[in-house]
Amino acid sequence: MTVYAHQWDVLSSDGKRTYVVSVTADGQWQCGCMGWTGHMPRKDCKHIKGKKGKKAESGVGSVRAPARAVAPTPAPTVQSALRSGATPEQATDAARAKRDEVQAKKDAQLSKLRHGFQLAEEWLVGDGLPHSMVAEVKYDGHLAMLVDGCIINRSGRDITHRFPEVSKVNGSAVLVGELIIPYENGNGLGDFSGGIQARNTDDEVKIRALAKQRPALFVAFDILEAAGEDVTALPLRQRRMLLETFYQHAQADRHSLIQQEPIQSKQDVLRLRERERARGGEGIMVKDLDATYTAKRGRNWLKVKTWQDREFRVLQHEYTGIGDGFVITIKNKGREQTVNMGDRKMREVVKANKSVTVEVKFLSEADDGALRFPSVRRVVPA
Repeated sequence: MTVYAHQWDVLSSDGKRTYVVSVTADGQWQCGCMGWTGHMPRKDCKHIKGKKGKKAESGVGSVRAPARAVAPTPAPTVQSALRSGATPEQATDAARAKRDEVQAKKDAQLSKLRHGFQLAEEWLVGDGLPHSMVAEVKYDGHLAMLVDGCIINRSGRDITHRFPEVSKVNGSAVLVGELIIPYENGNGLGDFSGGIQARNTDDEVKIRALAKQRPALFVAFDILEAAGEDVTALPLRQRRMLLETFYQHAQADRHSLIQQEPIQSKQDVLRLRERERARGGEGIMVKDLDATYTAKRGRNWLKVKTWQDREFRVLQHEYTGIGDGFVITIKNKGREQTVNMGDRKMREVVKANKSVTVEVKFLSEADDGALRFPSVRRVVPA
């Protein structure tokens, strides 16, 4: 909370709005209008200029009660800023402030955790590999941490109530893994669009029904605390031993320990990637067995994705009306979906021809034909 020494209500020049000019306890000036932003004080607005140099007790304007704690006003979106009469430049500043506000909330949520999330870089064929490494299946679900009886997602949000069927961990350990909804065909993979996304709800009735119909599974791949001790400074090979020991003694419903496969070379990596592609998986993770746990993105963990290419006929095209957005419509297994097309040369070809075929890159496809992360690579020559 910010403590304000003085606050005034100031009428806008058109008389239609009222802005709040404030002076914080440490002497910082603020204003509620679009022309002022805390991260860009050079844009000192006319309302602040009209108040600076005047004593609070002078009675100028409508003086509010001093020295009270006030929650910060949510930053406006670009659309709301423009509707309020802001210039495009001011609206851009407002959007930046909104992003800062959202990030600050995420940081505040994550600060409640003792550990952050370690993330992986994407591996390309020409890249190097760790000296000592192991491979794991890359599941398609939600990255999660089990800590102090809660399930926390990557954004730092407590989603415990959304997965009542998954056993929690209290005190003795902190686990990291992937929450998935297994496919009903028994292939062991996670159903993203038709499964885990359905749990993005706070409807208790719906959650109970989903937990019974298609229960989630927590696939554990790391342990950050064991017997109450922080083990993040240990290499992965030792943390893996602790993780296996934990599950030898734990009574955990809807938990699974991820399987690891030793690999020696780039050929092993490519072989496992092709295996996952053949069964419709998202890819594999390659991890350095000698590396400690580091809560940031890095190359100690590498994600090797099963990108695919396929040709599709363009059914129609249109501008989205949002900026310069342009999409095409394709059909896969009877399901139509739109794909963004940013390349202007490809757009012109599509607009100039009635029948066009494009090559689309995508990560995986659902049973109903929905493509994950599709993008247009090229227009196929006629």
